[in-house]
Amino acid sequence: MSEFDSLVERFSGKVLPDFPVIKDGVMVHSRLRAEDLRLMRRAFIAYCESGKASFFDEGRLMLLMKRMLRKVK
Repeated sequence: MSEFDSLVERFSGKVLPDFPVIKDGVMVHSRLRAEDLRLMRRAFIAYCESGKASFFDEGRLMLLMKRMLRKVK
């Protein structure tokens, strides 16, 4: 079990129910405001700086942020 998984298990009765599990095949097309993106950016940075994110996760988070900021055609 990863360290992240053990944290999730430890806090599973407190905050976890507020974050629903995302099933395969789910996609969203929404308009995120600048303040929403800034919040996600801060969360990504905090997660990476906490030492809990693997090198692989850090790279995926950077790519996700770039994808979210890409202009829609």
